[in-house]
Amino acid sequence: MYSTDDSKNLASIKSRMGWQVGLQAGTLLAIGNLNSSVQNQTEIISSELQDIKSVNIEGFQDIETALNSLESSLISGFEDLKWFLGSIDDKLARIIGLVEFPKSTESAEQYLFGMELYKQEYFEKAIVSFNSAVEKNPLNLNAKVGLYLATKERDKKEDLQILQEIIHLTDSNFTLNLDVSDQAKNNSIIFFSNFVFNELSRLEKYDAILDYFENHLVAIAKQELNIRIRYIASKINKNIDYDLDLRAIIEDGDLMSLLCFIEYKKDENFINFLLKCSSILNETFSKYNALIFSNTDEIAIKRAASLIVDALKDEKQLMQLASVKRTLAFKHSILNNFFEKAQESTNLYEVEKLKLATSKFSINKLKKNKEIVYEEEENIFLAKSNQIIQKEINKTINKFKKESLNTLTKSVKTQKALLANLTDNYPALEDEEQSSYNSIVITMKSLGQWNSSEINTAKLFSLGDIFKEIESESELASAQDELSNIINDLVKKVGKLETVKLVKKRLKIGLKEAKEYVDKYTT
Repeated sequence: MYSTDDSKNLASIKSRMGWQVGLQAGTLLAIGNLNSSVQNQTEIISSELQDIKSVNIEGFQDIETALNSLESSLISGFEDLKWFLGSIDDKLARIIGLVEFPKSTESAEQYLFGMELYKQEYFEKAIVSFNSAVEKNPLNLNAKVGLYLATKERDKKEDLQILQEIIHLTDSNFTLNLDVSDQAKNNSIIFFSNFVFNELSRLEKYDAILDYFENHLVAIAKQELNIRIRYIASKINKNIDYDLDLRAIIEDGDLMSLLCFIEYKKDENFINFLLKCSSILNETFSKYNALIFSNTDEIAIKRAASLIVDALKDEKQLMQLASVKRTLAFKHSILNNFFEKAQESTNLYEVEKLKLATSKFSINKLKKNKEIVYEEEENIFLAKSNQIIQKEINKTINKFKKESLNTLTKSVKTQKALLANLTDNYPALEDEEQSSYNSIVITMKSLGQWNSSEINTAKLFSLGDIFKEIESESELASAQDELSNIINDLVKKVGKLETVKLVKKRLKIGLKEAKEYVDKYTT
């Protein structure tokens, strides 16, 4: 039985999660052996599962981090442990989403008695207390879960009627007379719905999952990724069309979570599922297949574009791209922008080449331009004034030539630099947004097409890693914009000096550093 000791509970969480991830990886390997067409997909998913196990599961330092993690909440059958820990720790109860009933009520007291008895493995007596808690408050969902788990331990079988009652009650005013926020209530709805769906999934009650999702589930719970995964898995197992559901998952950037945390079986339905994933991804990005770029082009961004087009035809690259937890709209916007800039670069390059040729021609003409030869004035009365006029004309012409040569020389330098940039990397253009430029730079550097000494110097890359870096850059830029807005508001309200003091105190930095910080983010 579980111990209340944090280190033992954390070890229990890690053990269960590691075991289930290992089971997933083993089943995937078996599916890959059944059909060579899906071996590539199974290898990618297994690799992702290994990363989850080594980086996340083994890296958890405390229970709170483990319970807050996406990966832990998606592992089937984890909700009973969360309920148990939340029931003995008020802080964890808030994190998990358990309903917090006033301890003074008779129902809550009976629930607490039941919990103590459950911990000591007196399941029969715990059932009596949980039943009493439910009798005194039929909306006590915590007690309903306790009753279900205690009954399961006693009878060694699951009471599906209790699970049905829990689902139906999530659509009731179960927080009646409780002072809870809408968010807290939503968290509770999600937790209890997750509990039921994970139990039904473990029991392979796919018809019940389909019925509850389509006819009884609260809207907020339908958006929960874990529940959507259980719903799609039920459709796969029942061989019911799930095309639209799968496309929605891809649209939301959750495909890799679906692939990692769906409960696989070694049968044809899951082979078809993996094949359908690849088919939809190929279809989703197929519009880029018609783009024509060369990896030997003299323009760097076009060389990079050719590598991306090839990568978008690669199943492994598409899977890695799908693993980035950003919407499909975000991914398309980055790709569309990159390809548009690559196509526009041709006109920019040709225009600058033409400008450069024109500037060089003009410089050459100006340098070859001879001084005006004036006819000698025979009229002695006009001779002097004519000399003055000729001198002024020559002065004006020479000034024009000098200024024009300077302007043209600078222009040649600028045009050469721009052409060199287009050949070797990508120039920062005046009319281009910073976010667009940043995403292009990240992509080209990742592809080995930035300041490369040789044309067509490509390196191994992953579209998934590129988009993760772009996402991080985007989030950093958003955070900086938000920080800038906050500091600017403070400057307007309390003045720059007071803002510097506040930043110094809040960030625990020196006065000089705080001033530089405020100056940086003040517009």
